[in-house]
Amino acid sequence: AIETISPKQMGLSAHKPEELYGGHSLEASARIMTSILENNATKAQKEVVIANAATALYAVDDTLSITDAVAKAQESLESGRALNAFIKFIAN
Repeated sequence: AIETISPKQMGLSAHKPEELYGGHSLEASARIMTSILENNATKAQKEVVIANAATALYAVDDTLSITDAVAKAQESLESGRALNAFIKFIAN
């Protein structure tokens, strides 16, 4: 079954599309991605990444509530674990 989850249900804010724009070039997009992984991005950029990661966690782990999945995703980003995982991924 398909489930629709709102930012409010996740404990996150709704953001305007222009707040999430990915840049004019591959380099600009890469800088935004790096700033998100380094936890230095805008609130909107970080929250959309947290929402996407939480949705993936929620989809694969039926023991997690959506708010627990958000907490796990946020902790991974803020602790640097997401950045470390990305660095390992691109090194291989």
